[in-house]
Amino acid sequence: MATYELTLDIRKQAIIPKVAYGRIGDHDSCVLIVTLQDDGKAYSPPAGTKARFECVDECGRVVRDAQATVSGGKITYTVCDEALALMGAIKTAYFRLCKTADVWTESTESFVLDVKRGVGPLPKSYIGEIDVALQILKQQGAEYQAAEADRQANESVRESNETARVSAESDRARAERERVEDEAGRVSAEEARCRAETARQKSEEARASAEEKRAADTEKAIDDAVSATSAANASAEAADDAAEACRTAADAADGAAASANTAASGLEELKTQTEGAKDAAAAAAAAALEAKDGALASAAAADDASARASAAGASSEASAARATAAAESAEEAAEAATVAARRANEAADGTLGIEAIDDATAIAAIEALF
Repeated sequence: MATYELTLDIRKQAIIPKVAYGRIGDHDSCVLIVTLQDDGKAYSPPAGTKARFECVDECGRVVRDAQATVSGGKITYTVCDEALALMGAIKTAYFRLCKTADVWTESTESFVLDVKRGVGPLPKSYIGEIDVALQILKQQGAEYQAAEADRQANESVRESNETARVSAESDRARAERERVEDEAGRVSAEEARCRAETARQKSEEARASAEEKRAADTEKAIDDAVSATSAANASAEAADDAAEACRTAADAADGAAASANTAASGLEELKTQTEGAKDAAAAAAAAALEAKDGALASAAAADDASARASAAGASSEASAARATAAAESAEEAAEAATVAARRANEAADGTLGIEAIDDATAIAAIEALF
């Protein structure tokens, strides 16, 4: 391995250029160690400065190689195969410096790279950055393909997940619709139940009210029936009393009629017993008047009983009617007894001819009482 130490000034003022030698076909055999100067003084570029080898041969072929390293004020570079691919002296060879942001702003003076004849590949231009860029592009292409494969796989998974999500969303929407429909049905059923409950409560209230009214009506009907029964019993008793009074009046009238018949049985006996007949007639008249008064009282009692029993029903009315009829019959019997008494008095006084009272008249008078 041939190593050449060169001193290159960035002011580019060399009179005699420095020379380095190589041969066509050499590989990693020519090493350049360059000491940097600035107007003859040692020069150390800022930290982080990068260096690149550049040359152009007589045919215009360009070579750029960024594989040089910078350490302090020195550049170390192994000449690339492309720079040694064409025989001849390359007079335009130098190093370019990059201080910041990949901007190549400074270069050294030129030196000569003398390439000796040899066997090697056909020469071509070489720019190391292009190879690096191509390598980076290849690597990026491979990474892109891998990333694209991953993207496609992830896209496939995403599409599968999206399909599952859409299906799940559809199921969720369908379930939500069913839930809404079920909720609407539940609300409708609840409203119907509330309406039915309201109707039931109203029916129950109506039933309770009707039951109370029925109980009250039943109690009132029982009370009315008891009152009517009591009134009917009282009316019946009054009617019985009236009938008894009528029978008493009838008996008195019957006695008066018998006395009258006895008085009329013979003039002689009547004359002899005028005073007695007169007394008997007076007694009969008094009895008849008393019977009349009893009959009138019975009629009044019967009318009062009829008024009280009017609400009791038809049976009480019938009892009142019978009592009234009995009272009328008693009144007629009293009138007949009064007539008989008057005639007896007239007979006793001699103002009226004595007439016998036949059996038919007496019987008619008695039947009138009943």
